[in-house]
Amino acid sequence: MADNILTIDPSTKCGWSLQCGDDKRIAYGTWRLGEGERPGVYFLLLGRQITALRREYGIEDQPLQIVIENKALNATGTQETKHLAESWLAVVEIYAEAKNLQQPIAVGVNSWRSAFIGRSMAPKEVRGESERRKWIKAATIAECRRRGLEPKDDNQADALGILFWYLVGGPVVLEQRRADKKAKAKAKRSQLKLFKQAA
Repeated sequence: MADNILTIDPSTKCGWSLQCGDDKRIAYGTWRLGEGERPGVYFLLLGRQITALRREYGIEDQPLQIVIENKALNATGTQETKHLAESWLAVVEIYAEAKNLQQPIAVGVNSWRSAFIGRSMAPKEVRGESERRKWIKAATIAECRRRGLEPKDDNQADALGILFWYLVGGPVVLEQRRADKKAKAKAKRSQLKLFKQAA
């Protein structure tokens, strides 16, 4: 496991959390990447913020593992929000390549929420999309506070939830699921091949 871990909940109000140093201290905050900017400006500012954070905490020349939420594309979103959602990971991958860091780990929102708050969605009795979003945000912030952390907003809380997912072995579980899925698909192909040969 990396000594320095940066987790990112990407958006124009970007939540981040950082665990670094031998004492494993944790810092967290929100980067405001602008409002009404062109996507290129948001992406440029994200890279600058990561660099500034590394400098601030004295880890500019040290290895860093970046873990980023892989944003789901929302079918009802605007073209701009879809473009942003599908580009954050690529921007961080380019940053990692340019700075000679290990490749970022992408995690889906359902994976880290299930690990952090024990569920990926609001209960069925919470009605309406807006109310369900409010419930899940409040639950994430409440879980942070239960652990002695005081995020100022849901962006910071999400970044802390992603950090928790990483620290409890989330990437290992994710890799195992991928391997299981691959093995299952391979077994299915082999079975179909046998059926064709027998026919």
